[in-house]
Amino acid sequence: MPCSRYSRIRRLRSTLVPVAMPSAIQSSLAIIVAVVALATSSIKPDMHSGLRLRQAARSSQTNDVYSALLARVNQERAAKGLPALCASTKLQKAAQRQSEDMAANDYLHHVGSDGSTVPSRISDAGYKWKSIAENVAGGQADADAVVGNWMNSTGHRMNILGDYTHFGGGYTHNPDGMYTHYWAQEFATSETEGCDARLM
Repeated sequence: MPCSRYSRIRRLRSTLVPVAMPSAIQSSLAIIVAVVALATSSIKPDMHSGLRLRQAARSSQTNDVYSALLARVNQERAAKGLPALCASTKLQKAAQRQSEDMAANDYLHHVGSDGSTVPSRISDAGYKWKSIAENVAGGQADADAVVGNWMNSTGHRMNILGDYTHFGGGYTHNPDGMYTHYWAQEFATSETEGCDARLM
């Protein structure tokens, strides 16, 4: 990363929030953030079929958005002659957790409503990291718009163009929320984690 590897948290007037940190400060870091029907029929209904269909639809939509986020980030990296990031289901899980929490509780922050932090969420997802960074945002309707906004913000741009190898993205839509669209990106390096080709 071209800047310091210490926590970078800035008060911004926009709805974009970056943070980056090394693993060495995981245990002592205190992040201070200034800147997530049953249909009737003649046969016995399956009580869980509607839920499974909604979950499948949401998963498909999330994967489409995730792919668009990864492609857009790698487009920006390629323009600067940087290697592409590869997909990580573990980082995607951490990012999706934060975007869902921000949408459910109508806020933008790196600390979750349950007190979780960037390091704890990524570790909870099972990713063994060496360095990590997170971008969050709200209000942008699609991946192109949110990455475009992040690229116009110094801290976020440094995360996108940083010295990382793995990527995870999260998106949640809440039409009743202040921002409607809630985004999170996780960037990381690891000595042991691999790429998830099925997400590329």
